[in-house]
Amino acid sequence: MDRRHFLAAAAANTALAVTPSAFAAETLEGKATRVAGKGVQLEWNAKSARAAIYVSTDPAAPRRAMRQVKTGVTGGQIEIPAEIAPRPYYLLAADGRETRVAERLLPLQGGRNFRDLGGYRAAGGRQVRWGKIYRSG
Repeated sequence: MDRRHFLAAAAANTALAVTPSAFAAETLEGKATRVAGKGVQLEWNAKSARAAIYVSTDPAAPRRAMRQVKTGVTGGQIEIPAEIAPRPYYLLAADGRETRVAERLLPLQGGRNFRDLGGYRAAGGRQVRWGKIYRSG
C-alpha cells in the first residue's frame, strides 16, 4: 500500500483532516533503495536545495554523532556505496529541514517481503521511528 493511501486511510479512521500532501510544503521527504552492486540510492523532494547527507548505524543518533557522507548535493538524488550490514540509517538535511531514511525492504534469509515501517509521517509531521515496527508477507 502506498504510504499516502495508508495515511489517508488512517486519517479517515481517526477522524483527522489529513490530506496526502498536508505536510509536503513543510517537511523534507526522502527514501533509500538498494541498487545493484553495493550501493544505496537516496532520493528527496528538495531537488533545488543543497543537501547534506549523514550516516549512522543507530537510527536515533543525533546529527553530531553521525558521519557526514556528502554536502552541497543538489538534484534530489545520489547513489552512495553502502554495505548491507550493519544497516545504514541516513539523515538528509536541506533548507533547514531534516528527515531520516533507510532501506525499507530487509534482506532476511527465509523471510518474505519483510519491511521496516519506520519513516512514515504521522499526525503533526512526526515520523514513525526506524527499527521499531515491521511487517511481512
